[in-house]
Amino acid sequence: MTYIFLNNVDLLVLIETKIIFGKLIIEKLWVKRALRKAKLGSKLIQLAFERANFFGCDEIILATNLAFGPEISLYLKSGFVLRAPKKSEKKLDLPFLDDFQINQGNILMSCKDFPRIAKMKFLDIKSEALKLEDALLDITDSANYWKTNIKSYEIELTILKEILNHALSNAANKWIKARIKDNNRELKLRKAYYLEDLEKQAYYIKLHDILKK
Repeated sequence: MTYIFLNNVDLLVLIETKIIFGKLIIEKLWVKRALRKAKLGSKLIQLAFERANFFGCDEIILATNLAFGPEISLYLKSGFVLRAPKKSEKKLDLPFLDDFQINQGNILMSCKDFPRIAKMKFLDIKSEALKLEDALLDITDSANYWKTNIKSYEIELTILKEILNHALSNAANKWIKARIKDNNRELKLRKAYYLEDLEKQAYYIKLHDILKK
């Protein structure tokens, strides 16, 4: 998964992630030097949390180097901790991990403490209610998807607005304003889908509870 904001000339912010064996790997996280005081790095980490949350990952992992002091400070504040690499993690294809040597300043960091989407459970229900379970689970997954999608768009909008507050070229600002307009339109549409799913979910839950009695 890649989030890239371009002003058609320069790369402004970037995050790339992948999911392997239930773990979300942050492969790249970068913010243009002129924008680093805007605290956009923490917003990008929130995007990684949203993805890990949605796909049910049990851990977020990244590899970095002790030379990157500000970045390590950000990771620590975001809930990441240092830990030793495991032999089995060579399968994860992490940066630095093939020739991982502490004396070169390479370190591995992980985060297991991030928000989780609560999964609905059905216990001791009548056989008639079983027919509704798949429909309810599907609509719950759909609602959770739109909820996560909405959160991602909201974070992207805050990033774009922060970028706009910093003096860039007129062409870049024009591009960013157009992107903000597009994101607002897409966000409105996704909120409508989310509310529609919530209405269906409430109906299914009500019917499900009636069948349980």
